[in-house]
Amino acid sequence: MKFQTCYPEVRFKDLINSVQYCDLCPRMNHRIKVLSHLNGNMHSNILFIAEAPGRLGADKTGIPLFGDKTGDNFEKLIGSINWKREDIFITNAILCNPREESGNNGTPHITEIRNCSYYLRMTIELVNPQLIITLGRVALEALNSILPHSFSLRKNVGQIHDWNGFKLVPLYHPAPRALVHRSLSEQLDDYKRIAAFIQRSSRKELDFNIIPKQSQLTFLEETYTKFEKAVFTILENLSELTLFKLTKLLYLIDYQSIQVLGYSLTREVYLREKDGPWLPNLTKMLDKYQKSAVDIYFKKRIPIVKLKDLPKINVKLSNEEVELFDSIILKYATLSERDLKTKVYLTDPMKYILAEEKKGKKMLHSAIIYKDKTILDHIENN
Repeated sequence: MKFQTCYPEVRFKDLINSVQYCDLCPRMNHRIKVLSHLNGNMHSNILFIAEAPGRLGADKTGIPLFGDKTGDNFEKLIGSINWKREDIFITNAILCNPREESGNNGTPHITEIRNCSYYLRMTIELVNPQLIITLGRVALEALNSILPHSFSLRKNVGQIHDWNGFKLVPLYHPAPRALVHRSLSEQLDDYKRIAAFIQRSSRKELDFNIIPKQSQLTFLEETYTKFEKAVFTILENLSELTLFKLTKLLYLIDYQSIQVLGYSLTREVYLREKDGPWLPNLTKMLDKYQKSAVDIYFKKRIPIVKLKDLPKINVKLSNEEVELFDSIILKYATLSERDLKTKVYLTDPMKYILAEEKKGKKMLHSAIIYKDKTILDHIENN
């Protein structure tokens, strides 16, 4: 036995590899296996278990609970208690998207849940969380394949129970159809109760590392996220630019930052769309500040973004980050959109995606950058 196999990172890579070669469920053999570093923080004390990857979300992006309306609801729920994806780990009762012959999402079969229970067991053992949160009936029942329990979603929703040495909280799924049984406002209350439990527990026997910290910083200094600071920094340097150019400059800045500094400056997700890398959260961010900080208008149907006249934002970048911003803006900001798109497509992640598309693989909506990693890191880990 090699000692390195004891390291969680190595065991996680081995688990990912074994999942990729799984062919136990015939109707899902050709579907993406949603288990990778995109699932979150494997060292987290919080493990979410949902039902299965959605056809409009994780089955396209490889990111669980992301890219569709269910993912938007999940973001609202965890955001309401100041949790971020990098603080938690998310998996599913089954790791592939079950499709009906019609092409719609299907309900996982009992045999499919049992087949995937081996991977679920290994994931729980590897992450070793202090709190497991199941989302929906299927996820709760999937735990029965590991260690039987008598909990039901209707009777035990939001309650904290002991199961197999872990704390377990059954919650409803954030999918739009589940809101009929438990509204979004009721689910928001469920998450608040969990946050309150963690705060109480952290002062006692448990050591959760996810408790939100109260900020003592001023508005101009730190109420902006890293993503917002990056956008404002570009706008302060260029006054106004097209939404297309803003997106591509952000991508080049983040790609270069990962290459040089080892981390993404925005900590955002970039998906492969028709015009290249796109940030799903950019439109939301601009809408948030459209009245107070930015103007968005159109020239010949082309969206233009402009920073309003405001006091200069103190973004507090490091010297290395300032140099990186300056170099990217100086090098690429004056290029035409066509030339800028060419530069973007010549980066290694985009060259890989284009090569895969030439082979016939569907890469639309794939994650090009996810936080501090690129799609190439994902391929190497697999």
